[in-house]
Amino acid sequence: MADGSFTTRIRRRFRRSTADRMLGGVCGGISDLTGVDSPLVRVGFLVLTLASFGTAAVLYLGCCLLVPEEGTD
Repeated sequence: MADGSFTTRIRRRFRRSTADRMLGGVCGGISDLTGVDSPLVRVGFLVLTLASFGTAAVLYLGCCLLVPEEGTD
């Protein structure tokens, strides 16, 4: 920037939650990343699972296997 000021960029990563979890912590991690309440994320995931005939459940299981838990870097 021309005036010498700068902005600090915070890098946030998608991690499974260890504190806000019901099954695998995926919805809690999405909630932490987006700032949306975790019950809303869970309801949204349920609606998406029913609307996609279970495809979202497969995505959830994939996230449980591939996305690391918070605190493990």
